[in-house]
Amino acid sequence: MKLRLDIDEVIMTLEIRGWIPEDSGEKGDHWTRDHFALTGDYVHYSFDNEALACREVAEIRDLTEALLEGNLITPEYYEPMEGDFWFLFSPACSDPASDLYLWLTVCFPLRDGTCGSNTFSMTLGRKEIRALYHYFSLVTGELDPYDEEISKLAEEGVLVI
Repeated sequence: MKLRLDIDEVIMTLEIRGWIPEDSGEKGDHWTRDHFALTGDYVHYSFDNEALACREVAEIRDLTEALLEGNLITPEYYEPMEGDFWFLFSPACSDPASDLYLWLTVCFPLRDGTCGSNTFSMTLGRKEIRALYHYFSLVTGELDPYDEEISKLAEEGVLVI
């Protein structure tokens, strides 16, 4: 199953495969196999590698949930070990009319595979953050594939089965 978000005419797709729970009895860091792509008029980028450790998938899910539920008081920066992309979770201000945001920055690698100085940043609003949360919850087994919210996102084309 893939997540497909249209963020201001840039299509972001993410597919996380091979996630296992931390308490599986396995030792060491276990990595997921990830496909990530950005496609639009001015960007065409993708990678297919081990970008997230299994525990990082759960940590991002938990931070996204905390952001949506209003449990983050200050912005929270999160960078996975591989550094292919990083997140800034920004809660709403004290003003209830303000909204929350998630900034996602993608690093374009150099030929040797290390992160270069060129990046691409996107701002996800509440709708995209909610879709990201549901996708990570599905990957980690927190939500059932037949959950009403998952079905709705699949009908909208946000989750591609």
